[in-house]
Amino acid sequence: MHATIPAFAQNINDLLTIFGGDRQRAARHAQTEWRRLPPAEMACIDQRLRRKDSSVEALIRRVKPSAARLIELRSSCRQLVEGVQTDARSRLGRLCSKAMLN
Repeated sequence: MHATIPAFAQNINDLLTIFGGDRQRAARHAQTEWRRLPPAEMACIDQRLRRKDSSVEALIRRVKPSAARLIELRSSCRQLVEGVQTDARSRLGRLCSKAMLN
């Protein structure tokens, strides 16, 4: 007589189910993280991904913006956005100063 042992976790989906996770929950979590990004940063990331034949839309359901492979891209976009915002505030300040002098 052969004893049969049930085969658990035949694939990654089974593993996720066994440990209480599921793809839908992971996708919702990733989407929530993407929604928290400032729109200008997300636009920058999307533009750069499109140069590589990808997009935020392609990643949004399966990759969190905090993923290690996106750290460098996010960092450079954050710096670019902050630089643009700083420059815009500076220009606005100069315009306001000129307007007050006239």
